[in-house]
Amino acid sequence: MRAINREQAAALKGATRRAIQMAGTAESFQHITRVGKAPLSNYASTSDDNAEKFMPLDIVLEADLEAGSPVITEQLARLQGYRLVKDEPAAAAAKLNLMDLLSMDSVSNALKTVVVEALDDGHISTGEARDIGREGEKLIKKIREIMSKAGAGV
Repeated sequence: MRAINREQAAALKGATRRAIQMAGTAESFQHITRVGKAPLSNYASTSDDNAEKFMPLDIVLEADLEAGSPVITEQLARLQGYRLVKDEPAAAAAKLNLMDLLSMDSVSNALKTVVVEALDDGHISTGEARDIGREGEKLIKKIREIMSKAGAGV
């Protein structure tokens, strides 16, 4: 018997799917990692045929790096009851400015839009959930960028 349950496996595959999307789709991500588009799609798929196929650790690292955020690594930590805390922040390379706030507002509005569209018919489809996850991860990434620029521990 496996140590992880079906819900945990689905959560991990969801994080994998979001990381691949944030890295620019499986089609583009395949060119900077050691596996092709089909295995990348299998790692994110919850179908019965792919239920036991998970991304190897080196590719997890590459996906998180390309995504600009530890999407999969955070999910792994969360599934074990932990949360990630970024190591000592480096000196802010860029200064926080008003454009950062406007940019965050734009990303936040994109998330609001997909949530409103998903709620419109009273049912959140798989595609809508994926869109919400993708836009949510973009907002998290933008917030981390702003915190980093401000010198806050991220």
